Amino acid sequence: MMLILLLGAMSNVSVFADETASAGNTTANNNAEAVQTGTDSTDSLETKDQGNTQEATQEAVYLNGRSGNDSADGSSAENAVKTFARAKEIAQENENVKTIFITNSVSISGEISLEGTNAVVKRDPSYSGYLMVINSCDSVVLKNITIDGNSSEATGTTKSMIRDMGSLTIEDGTVLKNNVLRDLGYFCALGGAIVADEGTITMTGGTIENNSANFGGGVFLENHSVMTMSGGVIQNNTAVDGTQSGLYGYAAGGGIDL
Repeated sequence: MMLILLLGAMSNVSVFADETASAGNTTANNNAEAVQTGTDSTDSLETKDQGNTQEATQEAVYLNGRSGNDSADGSSAENAVKTFARAKEIAQENENVKTIFITNSVSISGEISLEGTNAVVKRDPSYSGYLMVINSCDSVVLKNITIDGNSSEATGTTKSMIRDMGSLTIEDGTVLKNNVLRDLGYFCALGGAIVADEGTITMTGGTIENNSANFGGGVFLENHSVMTMSGGVIQNNTAVDGTQSGLYGYAAGGGIDL
């Protein structure tokens, strides 16, 4: 494992009646049909309006990378979407969406940004594991996105916000904050914001702050992981002493541990 710090710039009805009684009946029937058609149209408009109202009032999107479905609307944990791209799309379509709650781990790749939305990513209080996972063959660029560990509500958190087994670049506008790991057994609480496992991290901007773990309050590097930092800020992260039966308490790396 190595850490390289490079300092640098951070929708008429026209009915024609004949004079015969038969034509009159036909006219009456047509008029009746016209009335019925009008009723159906009104019902359709009411349904559409109800749909627009729901969309306008939706303030959160739920994202579940394990059991979510991108054909869902993301309006509840039971109707969670599956991918970050779909969650972002809903947030872009509805400016009232302020939060994307992650209820189970999501695999990510490519550019991950919430630019063009009013939303932030936040840990759902019921979920304790990794929020995002970068697999070994994938590369991710984080930019213009806030990922919040929601430590004030998620009081059973055991894992980092990001598990990096590939390549992660952190750019300007990225904020990784408020993830506090609670399982403080020896070598259990690793990396408050990020844990890199045979991964690489390149930080050119952004902020990692107010996170806590046993080892690596901000970032934990293991298994030959490499971090290069030429910009950005890592601040106010803490390493908290952990204890386990038969072992002494240990803590290391308030900002970065390698």
